[in-house]
Amino acid sequence: MKRRGVIRNFVSIAFVFWSGLTFASEPTAAPVPASLAAQQMTLPPGFEVTLFAGEPDVVQPIAMTFDARGRMWVVECLSYPGWSTDGTGNDRVAIYEDTDGDGVHDKRSVFLDNGANLTGIELGFGGVWLTATPNLIFVPDHDGDDRPDGPAEVLLDGWDLNAKHNVFNGLIWGPDGWLYGCNGILSNSKIGAPGTPDEKRTRMNCGVWRYHPTRKTFDVVASGTTNPWGLDFDDFGQAFITNCVIKHLFHVVPGAHYDRMFGQDLNPYAYTLLPSCADHIHWGGGHWTESRSGEAHDDAGGGHAHSGCAIYLGDNFPAEYRNNVFMCNIHGSRLNRDILEREGAGYVAHHARDFALANDPWFRGISVKCGPDGGLYFTDWSDTGECHNYQVVDQSNGRIYRVVYGEAKRNQLNLATASHADLVAMQFDTNEWNVRQSRRILQERAADPEARSEIAGLLTELKPTNDQQAVRQLWAMYAVGGMDAICASGMVRNESPEWVRFWMIQLAADEATAWSAELRNMIAAELEESTPLIRRSLASTCQRRIRLGHFDEVRDILKQLISNRNDAGDTTLEALNWYAIEPVVASHPELVLQWMPEITMPLVRSHIARRMMALDDGFDRLATLWRTAVPADWQLDTLAGALQAYAGVKNITMPEAWPETYTRLQTHPNVEVRHAAKLLGTIFGDATAIEDFRNIASDPNQDPKQRLDALQVLLTRKAERMAPLLQRLLDDADLRTAAIRGLVSIGGKDVPKLLLTRYPNVTAEQRQEIIQSLTMRPEYAYPLLEAIDKGSIPRTDVSALIVRQLQAINDKELTRRLSEVWGEVRPVSETKRELIEQYRVEFNPESLAAADLVNGRKVYAKTCASCHKLFGEGGGLAPELTGSQRANLDYLLDNILDPSAIVPANYRVTMLLLDDGRILQGVIAEENQLQLTLRTATDEVVVPLESIEQRKGSSLSMMPEGMLEHLTASERRDLIAYLQSPAGVVLHNSNGPLGQ
Repeated sequence: MKRRGVIRNFVSIAFVFWSGLTFASEPTAAPVPASLAAQQMTLPPGFEVTLFAGEPDVVQPIAMTFDARGRMWVVECLSYPGWSTDGTGNDRVAIYEDTDGDGVHDKRSVFLDNGANLTGIELGFGGVWLTATPNLIFVPDHDGDDRPDGPAEVLLDGWDLNAKHNVFNGLIWGPDGWLYGCNGILSNSKIGAPGTPDEKRTRMNCGVWRYHPTRKTFDVVASGTTNPWGLDFDDFGQAFITNCVIKHLFHVVPGAHYDRMFGQDLNPYAYTLLPSCADHIHWGGGHWTESRSGEAHDDAGGGHAHSGCAIYLGDNFPAEYRNNVFMCNIHGSRLNRDILEREGAGYVAHHARDFALANDPWFRGISVKCGPDGGLYFTDWSDTGECHNYQVVDQSNGRIYRVVYGEAKRNQLNLATASHADLVAMQFDTNEWNVRQSRRILQERAADPEARSEIAGLLTELKPTNDQQAVRQLWAMYAVGGMDAICASGMVRNESPEWVRFWMIQLAADEATAWSAELRNMIAAELEESTPLIRRSLASTCQRRIRLGHFDEVRDILKQLISNRNDAGDTTLEALNWYAIEPVVASHPELVLQWMPEITMPLVRSHIARRMMALDDGFDRLATLWRTAVPADWQLDTLAGALQAYAGVKNITMPEAWPETYTRLQTHPNVEVRHAAKLLGTIFGDATAIEDFRNIASDPNQDPKQRLDALQVLLTRKAERMAPLLQRLLDDADLRTAAIRGLVSIGGKDVPKLLLTRYPNVTAEQRQEIIQSLTMRPEYAYPLLEAIDKGSIPRTDVSALIVRQLQAINDKELTRRLSEVWGEVRPVSETKRELIEQYRVEFNPESLAAADLVNGRKVYAKTCASCHKLFGEGGGLAPELTGSQRANLDYLLDNILDPSAIVPANYRVTMLLLDDGRILQGVIAEENQLQLTLRTATDEVVVPLESIEQRKGSSLSMMPEGMLEHLTASERRDLIAYLQSPAGVVLHNSNGPLGQ
């Protein structure tokens, strides 16, 4: 019996409410009943949504696809969150059929009911393909009777269950005939066919992979992002993935390395990571952990968690929706929509108005697909938790919806039984679903040589009338006969559309053996009057051919790419060319250095030098080139690369050839080259270079920036005789801040007195620098407390952060003195309820209405801005407040009175005890094998790992309890009102506004 739920949306209808149900960001006791769920949804005018299937007919729908008959196949994942570790389970693969085309299924059958850890599904080549962590499996059904012909075959294994909700997923056939999928960041997998030894397996964490159904080969397509859970291709075969936490959409270029939530790319020499193609985020700013609710996030798109990806290429929606990306927003209970726009060699994605609002707080969209009828289908996990809810999962619910515009066409054709000619003709169909299904079936049939010959002939006879049809013809020919068929067909010529030539190059990357002379000539010809798009495909193909051991095939092409002046400064193309040449630096270092004077790309030049430093004789090779080459711009970039390679290293034994090299570089006409050579010299302990920097820092007639740079170099290299210079610079306005930091770093018993004596006569920022600096050594903290006690440092100048840092030194006598000077800092949890009630009364609407927002901003600057950013003002030690639930008084009081209750991982405090006696506290912004970057309240400090004697993490917030108690009543009122204000306020002086 059909379960129906339909609504047509008209302009006059904003929301349709079910009697008795309240829609809010917090989950209700139960989801909207399945029979009413579609009626509750809001879509643009003219669109109709139906409940295609709902519980109990479907539960936990995590993935879906369609077969050649137009039937939907659904994975019901009952394993999550207790993933099976022994290969047994009761996950289901069910088939749903809508026989009358009304958008509601009327037939269900179960294909498989003993699956384990099933998260993705695709059909083809005589069976069902499933992601079943740790395995990619194939369940045969060659006779098509909807029953397995035998046990599942494990094609690949090695995916890691420790990925939790980041397991591999998202199966879909690509235009190149490979099976594509996604993988998440939480663990590293080692992938290979069963029995493959570890050293021959492919390592992978987050990114996109593919597997060829007949060649049985596995390939990592691109690396990076966080937890991609959705993959689709646009009209021209460009892959896009949806992603959680960081930006939500990435254009997937083969061989690329992308921004990631945390950690280092598995290739330590990738160096440059490419960003998302989206020009927006779907939450209202601030840290992603604060993006789960609130008006600001709702307006922007609902939150940071995304799943499912469908690029609409059907024939049912209005034309403006074609090539739009649809994705589920888990926090926002909706479908977001992005518009793709080609830009240079890539794309930019713009946010369009959200497509569908579920109006059900239980809605947890997972998968989105375009269907055979041109409709858009999406699944609903229907639960209250997030994707990483490992404790309580409601396995009784699940829904699948269909959205169409007006009347949808019924697709009653079984493509599996269609003739070769009909399938070939479908390559030009307006509904991409027909195109993809028919192309895959043609690929399957081409296993028979006689059929392959007939199909290739029919494809050659097609007469494309636009670029899209031309590239579809190419894909189909490749699916049937590979590059040999493409070359023989003559369909790629100099006048062929750009996308056809692009795809000819990209498909050539996968040739199993060496290229034919004809193919090599076709590709080489593309270098003449090439476009950025063509050069992008050439870079990706060069990289893959080099990885497959065919460097000689692409040697000349690669050299021409990295010598193309048109692409110098294009980050994407420079990065892709770097990824291609990176392994060549190790395998052919002399050749790469011969090319260096002709390389036009600054990023490539810099990265070559950086990679060269990792080779045993790399520095000597590069130094020889520096000494013997004619002065040119490339020397600056390569020096910068060498400095990046040595960043965080205290000192290195001076190479034998360095003095001669340094002398030569100091004759270079470019002052930046001479400066970079001096910097490199200090790493080698070159006394001449160090003395040059000392002279620059000491000379008040030099450029202030150059003086500051010189001083920082001297401090970084721990040059001798620094104390007298730093003491003099305390009275130099240009270098005072750096001198304060420098004196604390080298230490000395006179430092507190030197700093505190100057406290009344320095800027407000420098006062904060002095206070911050005096918390870095226990012996300096006592003079700081004495100054606060005596009033020479006003208590209002001391932020809550400073109090927390003094506490964290963990010195009993210092803690006792802090209590005497500052007052008892007690855990709020003991008195939280009482304090909340007290402040709720104090901050009543009448009181806040009388607040002085300008003064509130001033109080904020003193007490909060050292850590939090609000309206663009403040630090990065703690979550940004701009997009948080500031208007909610309870939210503010909760976080102010009990700040350590929940501390996001990215903002957990780390304390470092350094080998020079300093104590640094802050959050780790970045870390690699040589150094870490610590973000403190006033600075970002690069700390060599070898300088750290002790590292201690904390679950406490940097903000201590009791912050409000140290403010006056008016200051408290003004601060709370400012924190709740929807926009910043302008500060004025006698000359006008100071800023927002």
